[in-house]
This record gives sequence, C-alpha cells and structure tokens, in this order.
Amino acid sequence: MLNSFQHLNITIMSSRTYHNYWVYILTNKPHGTLYIGVTGGLDDRMSRHINQEGSKFTSKYSRCYS
Repeated sequence: MLNSFQHLNITIMSSRTYHNYWVYILTNKPHGTLYIGVTGGLDDRMSRHINQEGSKFTSKYSRCYS
C-alpha cells in the first residue's frame, strides 16, 4: 500500500509552526465608526494607524481611539 503513494511526492511535517495574530478594534468617537483589523505585529500596526498610515480608515477619520 505504501508503494502506491510514492508518485504523489507527499511531505509529512513532523511539527507545526504557530503564528501569533491579533484582532483589534479602533473607533472614531465623534462618528461612532468601527474599524476591525488583524495583524501579526500589533505595535507596528498601531504606530502606523496613529501616523495615519494604517489604512484608509485612519486617513479618513484622522484620529482613532482604541
């Protein structure tokens, strides 16, 4: 039975690799607009949002609050 699968070239991984991701929510208090994002680098992503480089949301609503 093992010989019948040799042509598939299957690689079996012995261990899993885990990644840490963050789900975050920003809001623009005067408008009550929510922005939900996912990132692997929370510190960097928040810095980009604060500098209005994070997304179209931050450039549109100027200052975001978490």
